[in-house]
Amino acid sequence: MDKLSVLFFSLFLTISCGGGGGGGSDGGSQSVISPSISISGPSNISSSNLGNFQDCLSDHTYCIKLTANISDPQNRITTAQWQNLNTTGGVCHPHTVSGNIMTVPLYCSSGGYSCQYSYDVSWWSGTKTKYIQPFHTVTVGALSCASGSAIDGYIQDANVFADLNYNFIQDNNESSTTTNILGQFSFNNPLPNEALLILKGGIDSFTGIELPENYTLVGYSSNNEQRIISPISTLSYFLPEYSPNENLELYFFDVYLDDPVIQLPTLNAVKVLETNMRISILVESISKITNEKDYLRIYEVLANQIVDNKLDINHIFLTNSIEQNIKLIGREDGLINSDIFQSASALSGFINSIQIDKEEAYLDKFRHGMKILPLELQRFSNGKDIDIAKYITD
Repeated sequence: MDKLSVLFFSLFLTISCGGGGGGGSDGGSQSVISPSISISGPSNISSSNLGNFQDCLSDHTYCIKLTANISDPQNRITTAQWQNLNTTGGVCHPHTVSGNIMTVPLYCSSGGYSCQYSYDVSWWSGTKTKYIQPFHTVTVGALSCASGSAIDGYIQDANVFADLNYNFIQDNNESSTTTNILGQFSFNNPLPNEALLILKGGIDSFTGIELPENYTLVGYSSNNEQRIISPISTLSYFLPEYSPNENLELYFFDVYLDDPVIQLPTLNAVKVLETNMRISILVESISKITNEKDYLRIYEVLANQIVDNKLDINHIFLTNSIEQNIKLIGREDGLINSDIFQSASALSGFINSIQIDKEEAYLDKFRHGMKILPLELQRFSNGKDIDIAKYITD
């Protein structure tokens, strides 16, 4: 075979065998595989499926949780980030990113709302940068939130927070709100039903008295009905087997749901409001006498006395009960027995004189009992000479 024939034969073999290109099994360059990105998460959230969105990232809150599902076998992705495509602020913010997961708190809204997010990816094709941007829209229906009223009288400008871990401290992830002049509060974020609610501080709107910063009351949340936070609900927290409605012989009235101020001057409302005021004065006075700053400890001691001695609420206002509780709570430098007894007698006499009347003279007495009497009892217990006898009744 001559040289020219050999050349043509070799060229024929090269073309027939696919020579001249790369790839495949001969060790040349691989074909480009585009990354694949998708977003998984809820599309519709409503009151009927709200329970599916609690414990978002294990912090007990309700939220939208979106996950970017990424397939990139050739590691061609160069950048990847979440985008919040909604107007800055508002119910679609703030978003929190942890790797390929984004979370956004849920908010209560009577009309519902909609939010759109994307996961933006750039990748190198070998010759240029390309982009992938999957979108995800979440529609949130009308959601109702926990609400209620704080009452001793009404307590305004108080901080109310959801104590999700029952440590009586407001942690970073725990929602809060503020009471208005009628003691009313409403949360913006959904809460678990029967979450513990803690009230701190505030101003008694009946009397204008600014309550101590550490003043504390306890109640429970409901997403379907307004709840009352009061001294009665706080005492009842430490009495899980105790029914204040039965103990106070209330009919067609619920201390956890009904506002006694609105229902004045009905018998049930009068009984409940008087009891709340008396408990408030009792706790505030014991706090001052004993220098105990933890109000909930005082409530717990009162509750234990009720359980241990099988008492009803009204018995904690008697001289002997008050005397016993002052001794139990105590203080570092102590009190002599005669001072304890006289303080208890004065406090009992004053508390039991609180009666709701048409002339509203009880408001002046309540103001005196919350602001002046506790300080006088404190001075008396510290050996100061005051006219304690004016409070003591036979």
